[in-house]
Amino acid sequence: MRYSPTVAYRYAKALFLGAGPQSDELVRTLSVAAKLVENPTVREVILDPTLSRKKASQIMSKLLP
Repeated sequence: MRYSPTVAYRYAKALFLGAGPQSDELVRTLSVAAKLVENPTVREVILDPTLSRKKASQIMSKLLP
């Protein structure tokens, strides 16, 4: 998969516009998520192709505030 800064920017902009008044909370949650994926063990588990997206989401939900 190729990274596209233009597409990433559009998604990020839409995310923040959609967050509206909760944008501060969104920033805090995204900061925690970024710190989590910096951890090699957490990143390995979340990016494991044998793990379903649903299960990965459940794991992240338990780790996020």
